[in-house]
Amino acid sequence: MAIPTKRYRHEGISYLDLAEIRALLRAPDRSLWLGRRDHALLLTMVQTGVRVSELTTLRVRDVNLATAAHVQVTGKGSICRSRHMAPYVASRTMLRKALAAGVCVGTGC
Repeated sequence: MAIPTKRYRHEGISYLDLAEIRALLRAPDRSLWLGRRDHALLLTMVQTGVRVSELTTLRVRDVNLATAAHVQVTGKGSICRSRHMAPYVASRTMLRKALAAGVCVGTGC
């Protein structure tokens, strides 16, 4: 005798399209320090695909902006992973300046 499986709908995963990403990145007021910080954090999220919880717990030592720029994050289940960052993100964002100055950009500093 077979037991029937549950019937439920799987919701599809939705992603931001290019227009939504551009609008999101234009939203912070980059004439202000907080706006530049927010832009750098949003750009890092979009480029690396890290979760908000992973981004907010980043420490200075977790970010490498050298030739092979990447962030080292600890995610769900305490799993550590390295996420590549494109050179233009590493060089153009305020993240480089903030890290050079020793400024805390997340809650995990």
